[in-house]
Amino acid sequence: MRTIAGMWLAATLASASLPLIQSTPRLLTRTEVGSGWQGISGGAGTDVTVLMAPPNHVLGALRLGDQNDAPCYLRAHFWSVAVVRQEATAPGGEPPPTIVALAVDSTDAFDACRPDHAASVLDVTLPPLGSRRYAADALQTCVRRGDGALGGITLWGALLGRGPTPDIGIAASAHRPDCDVPQRKVSCPVGEVITGIRIEHISDGLGRRITGLAPHCARAWAEPVTPAGSTSPR
Repeated sequence: MRTIAGMWLAATLASASLPLIQSTPRLLTRTEVGSGWQGISGGAGTDVTVLMAPPNHVLGALRLGDQNDAPCYLRAHFWSVAVVRQEATAPGGEPPPTIVALAVDSTDAFDACRPDHAASVLDVTLPPLGSRRYAADALQTCVRRGDGALGGITLWGALLGRGPTPDIGIAASAHRPDCDVPQRKVSCPVGEVITGIRIEHISDGLGRRITGLAPHCARAWAEPVTPAGSTSPR
């Protein structure tokens, strides 16, 4: 039987031990309903776990962990830029409100490593471009020959403007040495980025292990912050 389960772990990017962009961005992240779930890169499992981004967040990194050579942990790091503080206007209407747009980050994780946490991890993080960050819009996995266990991930990324910049060639990848069977690349449709991950996993005599990943895609763009704290029309 295929089941859906998830564990929400609210955390900042700093606490997730991933790089934090120390800047004040002037573009707000926006997402809306898109094409949804895509195909699997890797093998289908007997169970699935879904990791979903909060509203207006996009995928920027994945962490894969294993225990006793079994991939049993996956953490998705989602990022956004939002107005998190608006100072009140002084009496008389001057000066205008101060708008503060900051990076807001969260993680969602699947952890089947029992009883201890993952013994080793692989981090796949799309690098920043100055003060801007990439949103993942495609992924590809590789698996081990024999047991089909997930052993590596590649992410491709796009910059958010009025819509994602397509096919810019930025990618990040991490693989175990024994990950020797590349799986198919699964991409979001043009104009969409990854806002969720479906984890395919199985449990048998070899233990619980992840066998494949499928992306959830949504339309995404960035909007400039206006002096009044709203955003400009698309």
